[in-house]
Amino acid sequence: MLDNKVRIPMIAGIVVYGISILLSVLCALNTQAILPLFTTAQYEGNIFPPSILKSVVVLVLYIAFLAIMQTSNGKSNRVIGIIMLVAYCIPGMVNLYWGLVENVMIAQKGAEYLAAYSSMNTAVTLVTAPFTTVAGVLVVVAIARFGIIGKKSDEEVSENVRPGGGL
Repeated sequence: MLDNKVRIPMIAGIVVYGISILLSVLCALNTQAILPLFTTAQYEGNIFPPSILKSVVVLVLYIAFLAIMQTSNGKSNRVIGIIMLVAYCIPGMVNLYWGLVENVMIAQKGAEYLAAYSSMNTAVTLVTAPFTTVAGVLVVVAIARFGIIGKKSDEEVSENVRPGGGL
């Protein structure tokens, strides 16, 4: 069984990250209300920044981390923790370069769309940044604890048990 010191921050991180995705979708669905706050560009319709899809990929990664932690608890935790930390960094590195490609593709749709897209992307980032930051910290804490805390042996558990069944 996964230690609460690992499970609780991991689940909290997943929930907080899920809230950030929900807020992203709500922003995208209310494009017409948000655009005047950031630009004078006129655009009809809703804009769904690709960052929403990237966030869903990261959420799936976090859920996969939780599943890995629960199935491999106590078996090479340090190695698995290091691999998860490396995997945690991959989406950030990919986003650096994908953003350049994304901007070129969006610029081909015209200046008005580019201005509206940029404004929506800024709005989504402003709304979700506190949540994604907190979620990222919680997930890194959970991964670090997972790598440090090993599975308790029966001897360690019996050392903490007092006569009479109390801990």
